[in-house]
Amino acid sequence: MVAAVAENGVIGNGPDIPWRIPGEQAEFKAITMGHTLVMGRTTFESIGRPLPGRTTVVLTKDETWSYDGVLVAHDIDTALALAAGEQGDTIIAGGAQVYEAAFPYATDQVITRVHLTPEGDVFYPSFDETEWVEMKREPHEAYDRVFLTRVEVADTADPGELWPVYQEVWGDETRDAFDGIWAAHSARDGFKIAAVRRGGNLVGFAWAYVGQRGQPWSDRITEALPAVAEEWVGRHWEVAELGVLDQWRGYGLGRALLRAVTDVPCERMVLETDADESKPAHRLYLCEGWLDIARVPDTDNVLMGKLQAPGSTVDPPS
Repeated sequence: MVAAVAENGVIGNGPDIPWRIPGEQAEFKAITMGHTLVMGRTTFESIGRPLPGRTTVVLTKDETWSYDGVLVAHDIDTALALAAGEQGDTIIAGGAQVYEAAFPYATDQVITRVHLTPEGDVFYPSFDETEWVEMKREPHEAYDRVFLTRVEVADTADPGELWPVYQEVWGDETRDAFDGIWAAHSARDGFKIAAVRRGGNLVGFAWAYVGQRGQPWSDRITEALPAVAEEWVGRHWEVAELGVLDQWRGYGLGRALLRAVTDVPCERMVLETDADESKPAHRLYLCEGWLDIARVPDTDNVLMGKLQAPGSTVDPPS
């Protein structure tokens, strides 16, 4: 998704863009060159021609409409399928109805946040910013260009897609061992996984679930730290895995993934991590309000916990 959006959410006034900012169109060209644009007919007609160096898919309800050098679709699924077979990435370029229809499929947004509040009657769709992580911001005098990536949250995933990331991040497990971990964890109550992609490829994920006595990790902690376990272990929310590929660290992806899998009404949350506070994971948890509870005997790890508001249920939503 690529859009220029004013501070009041306006992206247009009828068929017109209610601003003219030097350099903005050149940057749009740089971002979209070599890729495939999906746009509505009104947007296309305001441009007046297919843009050079890009493939154009026009979405229209008029089944008689056509234009030389343009692919035509009559619903968003067909438009995206056509675009997927063309050059480069699929970029949604407007207008408002096309943005709205494509939003559930979007993995990235490049938003030019224009520092104006113009009159207008066409608006960019509102969205929950907690579901997106800001990868980069390019400030300019008249606007900021913001690059956002979606954090996908689900109750299952393809373990074959997770494995390359898991292998690179942890590196000390075999595929068979990973498959066993996945099978056990993904079957637990409340299982929740968050993932982030770049260029269509998975670059990081986290998962969590309801932990309880009788599970291997809970029993190990109970045996090693019985007094601590009495307070923390049993119908708790357990963050089991969180990893991001090295080249994508430093963008806030780990923080976004952690927040995504802990956005549940559970009073007690626990995890185990390296006790070295200089390690990125440990620093992340401390910054997010987690506390060191106790060193785990015979390991280099520490048990960390976080309490939410008293009275929160210890069961996640079904």
